[in-house]
Amino acid sequence: MRTRTGAERVQQVEWTESECRRYADDARRMKAHFALPWARLLAEQIGARWSGRVVDLACGPGLVSMEIARLVPGARITLVDQARPMLEIAGEEARDLGVEVDTVCSPAERVDLPDGCADVVVMKHLLLHADDVDAAIGEMHRMLAPVGRAFVVDFDPDRPAPLAWLIWLGARVRFGAYRAGRFWWGWTHAYPLPRLLTRLEGAGFGTPDVRHRNVNYVITARRASD
Repeated sequence: MRTRTGAERVQQVEWTESECRRYADDARRMKAHFALPWARLLAEQIGARWSGRVVDLACGPGLVSMEIARLVPGARITLVDQARPMLEIAGEEARDLGVEVDTVCSPAERVDLPDGCADVVVMKHLLLHADDVDAAIGEMHRMLAPVGRAFVVDFDPDRPAPLAWLIWLGARVRFGAYRAGRFWWGWTHAYPLPRLLTRLEGAGFGTPDVRHRNVNYVITARRASD
């Protein structure tokens, strides 16, 4: 008998206001498990005394970047998402937390921001949703300042399946079948790391730093030297 992961009904999501609010409510419930750890990891790599602009691509409700803003007071946050209701929710969240953010309603493949505007670009769990991965990576490179850094966090489908199953089981127990199903679908449909590294090189990035955290890869990349 096949275990039902709940993934069958989460492949395609239409980001209506109700779906965005459902997603944001779930994200708040899971914040301690799935947002704050990433924010702390990225803030540690950025540095508490750093100052500059952080552009968060496909930001969702913006919980990761808002925590980065709290941990790195010099960070100026720009949230980018193609779903306007999600940006409205992120704006509400920012006001509640007392965090100043700018918002831009654009797809990751065509961001309405100027060249070289970002000191840091964050791309977290975006690749499996992107319509055009090459275009999204190209936009990340285009927006980076010459000494900027890009952080890419995504599921690694080549990580051990038993580890992914344990995470799915924990998510199902804590947060229910729907959220566990979203995780499982994301991991099983994730963008392979070797392919991503090829795409980063093709877009003009230098040799990246690659690390793993549970079933995710964490990449830090800079522009290649001219």
